[in-house]
Amino acid sequence: MKGKNMKGCLLIFLTAGMANACPAHPGYIMNGTVEKPVELKVNCGPAYTAFTKGMVASPNNKWTELYTVQSVADSSLLAHKIRVIMENKGFLLAYNKTDFESGRILGYINNSSRKIIFMYIFLEKSIVYTSFAGN
Repeated sequence: MKGKNMKGCLLIFLTAGMANACPAHPGYIMNGTVEKPVELKVNCGPAYTAFTKGMVASPNNKWTELYTVQSVADSSLLAHKIRVIMENKGFLLAYNKTDFESGRILGYINNSSRKIIFMYIFLEKSIVYTSFAGN
């Protein structure tokens, strides 16, 4: 997703209400792939709906999850933690990009299962959003 489109989604986050829970696999992230780290707080309701609509541009994207993280430092530690978890599950880091406009994007691929999972980390004002999307 381009930086400007993501900024639009993030602005919606600021004005949308948040519900308590909506994951398809409560207690797990990445469509049930691994247990949810305690650093992640589920973000659902209108903000999740708006974010999901922005993510459906890719026909390969079958699911999307949205979370908040306490701080930027927590998100950096979380990114490392997720990388270790993904490598233990047979995924390889295939894409790693950080820029001012769109935040950080990490793409993982599992060649044997042909699964692709993207992790997005974005900061909007004092809120750090983390999402996962995949096939």
